[in-house]
Amino acid sequence: MAVATAIAAGVAVAGAVKGGIDSAKAKKRAAALAAQADDMAKNRQAAINPYANITNPFASLTVNTKGAEFKAEQADVSLANSLDAMRQSGGGSGMATQLAKLSLESKMNIASDIDRQESENNKLRAQGEADVQMKKAQGEEFKFSTQESRQTADLNRVSGMAENEMQNAAAGKAAMWSGLGSAAGTLATAGLAKKE
Repeated sequence: MAVATAIAAGVAVAGAVKGGIDSAKAKKRAAALAAQADDMAKNRQAAINPYANITNPFASLTVNTKGAEFKAEQADVSLANSLDAMRQSGGGSGMATQLAKLSLESKMNIASDIDRQESENNKLRAQGEADVQMKKAQGEEFKFSTQESRQTADLNRVSGMAENEMQNAAAGKAAMWSGLGSAAGTLATAGLAKKE
């Protein structure tokens, strides 16, 4: 009976030792996992705003003055030819007034065309700037969302792994105390049986 008691006590002590060792290993793994997760978080690529350096493609639009200059030159040549023809035919001052009106109307049409181009360019510049600002804001939102998602995933992963290892440590500690309790109970029972 003493041999059986000794074996039972030895098995209980061995279980307690194994539980203690398992608990210590689990704590060590939990610490290593937390350190590894910290290193991964420190060394990962930064979240970026893909639109941070976008520019307004309409910022440097120009007005086509060459075409306007050409039209003005053609109008001047045409009016000069008409004036020469009028002089040769003996036309009066009424025709000269009419030619002056035509010249003024031609110049006003050219100025109107330039104003239209400038107005269109201003609209395009404003729309382009609004688009640039919108893209930059969307980029900042993307950057924040990406960073937040990464941090949440990291925290969830590390928390889950650490919790698992802490449960392993607690189970190892419980096994150790259970083994020690069994050994003590076995030895106490053997001691009482021997006194009787």
